Order: sequence, then C-alpha cells, then structure tokens
Amino acid sequence: MPNLAWLALPLAAFAASRFVGLVAAYMVRFVLPGTGLLFVMTRWDATWYLMIAERGYPRHLPAGDVGTPLGFFPLYPLLIRGVEEITGIGYKASAVTVNTAAAAAAAVLVWRLARDVFDAETADRAALLFCFFPGSYALTLAYTEGIFIACSAACLLLLHHRRFWWAALAGGIGSAARPTGYVLALACAFAVFMHWRETRDWKPLPTPVLAAGGLIAFLVFLHVHTGDAFAWQRAQERGWGQHLGWSGSIPDRVIDYIASPVNELNVFVPILTAVVLVPLLWNLVRVRPPGAWLVFVGASLVPSLFSTSVAFTPRHLFSLFPLVIAAAHTVRGVAFSALLALCAGTFAFFVFVMGGTTGVTP
Repeated sequence: MPNLAWLALPLAAFAASRFVGLVAAYMVRFVLPGTGLLFVMTRWDATWYLMIAERGYPRHLPAGDVGTPLGFFPLYPLLIRGVEEITGIGYKASAVTVNTAAAAAAAVLVWRLARDVFDAETADRAALLFCFFPGSYALTLAYTEGIFIACSAACLLLLHHRRFWWAALAGGIGSAARPTGYVLALACAFAVFMHWRETRDWKPLPTPVLAAGGLIAFLVFLHVHTGDAFAWQRAQERGWGQHLGWSGSIPDRVIDYIASPVNELNVFVPILTAVVLVPLLWNLVRVRPPGAWLVFVGASLVPSLFSTSVAFTPRHLFSLFPLVIAAAHTVRGVAFSALLALCAGTFAFFVFVMGGTTGVTP
C-alpha cells in the first residue's frame, strides 16, 4: 500500500486555516445580526455561480450595462449542480462543499509540487503559507480559486514529471473554471516545446490544445446557446466595464494613489497587494523554478494587472501560488513563523471585513 502519511500536514494546515476562517465568518453576525455562515460564504460573485447552477445560462445578453451570468465560466456551477442533485443539501451548501473539497485538494497538490521541485521541508512551509495566505479567504468564499488552483497545481506537477497528456487533461479541466484558464495551455506549450527541443519527441506536441479544451468547449457552447462565442467577454465588458487597457489598471491606480492618496480600503488594498507582488516576483526568479512556473505566473499577471475594472486583490495574488511556494523555500526559521502569523491575522481580517461589510471587495 502507498504511504499516505505525507497527507497529514497539508490537510491539517488546511483544516486549521478553515477553522480560523469560520471563526472570522461567524463573528460577522455581531455587525450584521441575523446572518449566518452561508451568508458570508456565498456573497459577492458567489451569487452568480449559484444563479447559473440553479437556472443555467440565459440565451441573450441583456440590454444596457448590467451584469449577467454569461460573464462567468461553467465548471464551478456544473459541480455545484451535480452535488445538489446527488445530495439534495441545497445549492449554497453544495457550493461550499465543492469549494472545500477542491481547496483541500489544492493544499495537498501544492505540498506535493513543492516537495517534488524543492524538498519536504519547503513543502511543509509551502502548505502552511498557502493555507493561511491572506488571499486564501477565497477558499472560504464560494469562489473558483480552489478548483482552479487544484487543476493548476496538478498540471504543473505533471509537467514537472513530463506526463504531458495527463497535465493537459488537468489544464483542460481548469480552463473551464475561469477566463484566465488559458494560462495552463501556455504553460503546457512551453514545457512541451522545451521537451521537444531536448529530445525531438513530437508525440506531446498536440497536448496544449487539449489543455485549452475547457475554454474551447465553453466557446462552442456559447456559440450554440447564444449565437456569440464570445458572449462572456461582452458580458464582462458591458456589465463590469472589464477589458485590458491602461486607464483604471493597477499601474495607473498606483500612480494616481502616489499623486493623491485616498483613505479607503478598497483603494489601498489593491495598491498594497501590487507592492507585495514585487519582492515575491523577484524571489520567484531568484530561486530558479521550472520555466512553466514563470510562464504560468507571467501570463496570469497580464489580465490581473491590466484589467480596467478588476482590482488586484490578495485573492489574485493567491492564485499565483508558485510565488507562495518560492517564498516558503526562501523564508525559514523565526522569520517564517512571523510571516505565517502575519498572514493568518490578515486572512482572518479579510474574511470578517468581506463577509460583513463592503469596505473591501474580494
């Protein structure tokens, strides 16, 4: 039988961090009387995923600049519906169940990826830092980070071991979770090219297409369902003003903030997150990770930093989990303990504030 003792630490770290998150979510009832844990966990964009799970996608974009479920990818809602149909526990409880299971898998896969690329001690620190990272509030909310990171970590792990077809399958599933899922196809393309350059083995060359399979399937569905394969993009542009550009992007906001600081958390948090990104990026390059990690992080940063409406919040930084692994590889001893404590406190703060106020949006 395989030795599964290594699962203990990442699962224990995950359980401990979710307990902290649940306590913070429970405290919301003291600022919003009558609210419960499901209210906190299914706020914000979670309402759109629940709407899709319950009713499916509409056939037409709405008139005017209003939000629509067409702006959200299908993997998470499909899993929610599946759990609800099997268990009958309700859509909100199903959403939390799916997210919790995926997040636990993500913690395990991040540990395994860190161990296989670096060592077991790095993996232990990486699992702890990942689970208590400030942006891990997304694993408490009914959001797609758990599913996407699990697929991404599986994809990068399989690429590391040159199991290209399985990596492409993981990437293909992940590409159905969110618009930035295409980065997994790019990571696969890079790894396959480097393998081909070294070995002249052409067999894995088609796998990047499979790694974009979820995205391609969604575009085909939208074309059949609405007559517009890019209805999701138009929904994002109309409903949330989201497209790539300079005005309103994070670099533009940083410059504006330096010129005229604003005492508002919704402005300060993205700016601070962008500042934290700089040393994390420098450290990632310094530890010389697999090239696919750099492609994954670099390709993910473009839409995160240059979207004209979406703030670069800690959950966007959290999705760039190779940064977390690299930090765990570098920071050790007392410094790591202090960093972990700071992250845990910030994580709990974000769960409470995002669950009970509109002071900081996810």
